[in-house]
Amino acid sequence: MRRGTTGTSNGWAGLLTAVALIAAGWPCGAPASERTVYRSRDIDQWHTNRIIVKWRSTGVAAMQIARVEDRAARLSQTSGIHFTPARNIFGHTDVMLLDYIPSHSDMQEILARLSADPSIEYAEPDEVRFIQQATPPAPPPPMPNDPRFYASTDPQNAGNPDASIGSWVGQWYLLPTSSTTPSAISANAAWALSTGANIRVAIIDTGIAQDHPDLAANIEAPGYDFVSCDQGNFTSTTTTALGATQGIDECTASGSAATYFFSNENQNWNPDGTDPGDFIDTDELALAEFKSQGCTATAPSSWHGTKVAGVLGAVTNNGIGIAGVAPNVTMISARVLGSCRGGLVSDIAAAILWASGQDVTISTGTISLSPAADILNLSLGALNPCSATEQDAINAAVNAGVIVVAAAGNEGGALDAPANCTGVVSVVALRHTGDKVPFSNLGSANFTPTIAAPGGNCVNALATEPCLYDIETTTDASETTPSATPDFYTYSLLDASYLNSGGNPSNEQQTGTSFAAPMVAGVAALMKASMPNLTAGQIIARLQSSALPFPTSSPGSSPKPGNCPLADDSAGSGGSFTEPATPFECLCTTATCGAGMLNALAAVQAANAAFVQITPSSTTGLPGQKISLNGTGSTAAKGHTIASYLWTTTPAISDQLINANQAIATLVVPSFRSIGVTLTITDDAGTSTSASIEIQSAFDAGHKSGALQPAWLTPLALLALWQIQRRRRTCGKPLN
Repeated sequence: MRRGTTGTSNGWAGLLTAVALIAAGWPCGAPASERTVYRSRDIDQWHTNRIIVKWRSTGVAAMQIARVEDRAARLSQTSGIHFTPARNIFGHTDVMLLDYIPSHSDMQEILARLSADPSIEYAEPDEVRFIQQATPPAPPPPMPNDPRFYASTDPQNAGNPDASIGSWVGQWYLLPTSSTTPSAISANAAWALSTGANIRVAIIDTGIAQDHPDLAANIEAPGYDFVSCDQGNFTSTTTTALGATQGIDECTASGSAATYFFSNENQNWNPDGTDPGDFIDTDELALAEFKSQGCTATAPSSWHGTKVAGVLGAVTNNGIGIAGVAPNVTMISARVLGSCRGGLVSDIAAAILWASGQDVTISTGTISLSPAADILNLSLGALNPCSATEQDAINAAVNAGVIVVAAAGNEGGALDAPANCTGVVSVVALRHTGDKVPFSNLGSANFTPTIAAPGGNCVNALATEPCLYDIETTTDASETTPSATPDFYTYSLLDASYLNSGGNPSNEQQTGTSFAAPMVAGVAALMKASMPNLTAGQIIARLQSSALPFPTSSPGSSPKPGNCPLADDSAGSGGSFTEPATPFECLCTTATCGAGMLNALAAVQAANAAFVQITPSSTTGLPGQKISLNGTGSTAAKGHTIASYLWTTTPAISDQLINANQAIATLVVPSFRSIGVTLTITDDAGTSTSASIEIQSAFDAGHKSGALQPAWLTPLALLALWQIQRRRRTCGKPLN
């Protein structure tokens, strides 16, 4: 028999239910009305200097002054407020004018003073009303003149060496969300509100082709190269941001020759964030260093950092190439990834510190960046837990107010590091239909992603078919070292003749969480540019609150996918997470893919609007427990400030809240039942906005799960009875 179904347990449950009902039903006043989750008004109707006054025409206090001018003089004398007459409407109803437009709270005081006059029947603001004609649909947002924003094919021209390179599908992911592409982020609609100007984003990656014509205007050169050498002298120096002595690879040639196999250039850390290429040639495959890293095949340069930069901040409306999510953002290149080996955690950590404005000291001096980047994008990772070194560097960045965005990873399993580090905005990749693309990593029991964004999707019947929903971006045409004119772009399908003549196949059909992450970083830049005073935490909260809900079905998929299960984040023999044998498409939930689908327009609107953010110290509590309610993350609408805070509960009981009119209040959990908490902020124009949360009773939670034993019940029942007696003693007393 299941626990909770015996006669004894039912008896205890009945007793507690009765006690809880008595406790909950003994308020000192009427219960509060249904709480409002969100309320907004376009204008404050009391923001006026016109007041309608109706005088009493009968009774002892009847007003018998004939002229409106004389009534205005009498009103000024008795109220102590100067009024001039506007006009008499009819009978004993006048419109009076103030000499100024009072605030909402001042208007309340004026009306209260007038209503106290026994000769006045009522006084109210002279409000406005509007025609009830339906608002016509807003015009579509302007479309950029970047040619690759739209689907097309290279011209068929025998005299053109680039003829028939391939076709592209256009930047579908920047358009408004639709029934066909629900995961599209509505970036072009958001550009009317913000373009990311004056916001700096560091791209920690393979480096960037900084003279690319579609990137150069948005690049802050030279950036920095943090790819360490392979061998050399190691000098123990102090990295001041971490406050600890660490070995930093100086790679000096004295004593032992320095080697730079993985960096693809003959120098160590240096002030140049340009991508020299990460290709692997046949000579390198013969090296023991490459064999030890598992590199067994030649590979062209990926130009990965250049591709990430294009998604985030390609110059827009310049008549060439593509459009970036944040068209006027400033990008900084921090190179950390070389060929074959990838990037060392120590190099990546140093780049995070440098890009966030921390000093990174080496024996030859201090390299620093000031002012710091506002946002860091890390489209890199490994299927491992977050290392202590990564977490230390990320903590330093987050504590400096920097937003750290990282790709979830592409193994189909649990979140990669650094996406699984604390404080990171982790990004899952979606298909165009809004469900999880098979390759994307996702949430597990220990790690919940932050949000999801398009990552490209190529599901074709034939390999020769174009990828209809990939990510179009900037790149370099070369297979190895940078070309003299890096004005190349990726394609949904490269022409076979181009590939046969040496074209770089890595420039075809771009997909991956690497491209979902810079979409989120770009939208964060749009938000920060629109509301510079928002903190990193406030931006992340608004990113999540504005996200669109995930679809509950996926059209066109066969078989139909089910809900995503939580990923397995148990470590294998090598310390890595378990990688699924066959990654699969599935329907996202908030536990597996984050708060929802990224939406640029809604996110920027949320940044500009009044926003109520409640952060409780706990979401469950026992009777008498004190829970801190923090509303400091709330903001007024753009151009306004918060004038007041008001915390209320549902049901309303007078002694539940301490400091109910402060940004931070304390809730004393009243009884065995859950309780709603609402925070209402009012700005300097008198506009109020509210949001609510529920503090769940720990008793309710335990009772429903069968975890609460009868031994708990007696003290809890006695506590409830004590609270009832306490309320009896306080009911009817005035509030101090």
